[in-house]
Amino acid sequence: MGWRLDYDVMLTVVDSIQHVPTLSAIACTCRSLHRAVMPKLHRRALDHDETEIDNTDYATHESPYSVPLALWATTSQARPLLETILALRPAHLSARFRLPATTCRPHWPWDPALTVTVGYTTALHTAATIGNLAILRWLMRHCPSLRTAEAVDAPSRYTCQCPSRHLRVLQMFHVLYDPEECPLASPLHLALCHGHVNCARFLIQHGANWDRPLPGSHGVTGLMIIAANGLLPLLDWLLRERLLKVNDALVERDDMGLGALNYVAVCQNGWVAASIARRLMRIGGQGLHGPSYAYRGATPSEADHGHADGLGTFDRDHEQILSYSEDVEACPVFAARCARNDDVLRELCRGDSSTCHQECILTADWQMDNGQR
Repeated sequence: MGWRLDYDVMLTVVDSIQHVPTLSAIACTCRSLHRAVMPKLHRRALDHDETEIDNTDYATHESPYSVPLALWATTSQARPLLETILALRPAHLSARFRLPATTCRPHWPWDPALTVTVGYTTALHTAATIGNLAILRWLMRHCPSLRTAEAVDAPSRYTCQCPSRHLRVLQMFHVLYDPEECPLASPLHLALCHGHVNCARFLIQHGANWDRPLPGSHGVTGLMIIAANGLLPLLDWLLRERLLKVNDALVERDDMGLGALNYVAVCQNGWVAASIARRLMRIGGQGLHGPSYAYRGATPSEADHGHADGLGTFDRDHEQILSYSEDVEACPVFAARCARNDDVLRELCRGDSSTCHQECILTADWQMDNGQR
């Protein structure tokens, strides 16, 4: 009877505790308390997470709560916990949480000495990053709001894109080294950055934008990331499903006038890179230099309009992109030479020894010899 009284007193004490780490520690003491405390712990944690949702004060120096429960459950692939969140706070499964900018600081490719502001992400971005197709499907099935175009293409900031080779293009040709200028990423972009082909295919089937630039991406498209990371099976799937049609591959350009053929230059697998270049050229990339390769998007695409999450209206300077795309430095031959990718270079120059290509190669060699690349 005494033990029962003590246990009831303990539950009364637990019920008054608001501090989430303390509740977590109590839940680890014994099985009885674990069963009693976990529902309270989940509710307290979800209450705490409310302060992290849609906090747009990016200049704040206050550290955000590092692991909101919805993101932790997604990362841990804890389906029962996700079901609990769905029952208690369904909005958290589609909410945007603040993210510490230092999450992937130990391995990111940006200047580590520079201080950065706070990022943001969602459970959908997290699931795409870890490549869990089952969790992606579960989220899309149980959260109707995630099935909208706005949610599928929602941007995230400071989510881990570090393994992706497309960042090398942004550094080499866009000259971006400040972490504040790192590209925003959609769930599809994150799946592509980490090589999760099945997740990427699933997101594309559910309407994810893969062929047009998204706000805050520096003009990078999903196709460019596919090329940079050598995701040949996904490219073949796009071709097989007739999603990627003749000439579509070379229509879009990033903000420096570079297309998918430029991005394949940084792919590290020579045979795969050459295979991707061959396929892209086959569907419309024969003209690689000057006006024949120039940007043809005379008017903004549908993706170029809309609120860019605090970045203002997404309206690209198409005349400037056209000007960049006609420059020698926008030629894929120039990019392949700068990236020292001989496999891609041979594929691009196959059967063509034009003076244009020679000019691009000589310009690239001169810049590399003088430390400009």
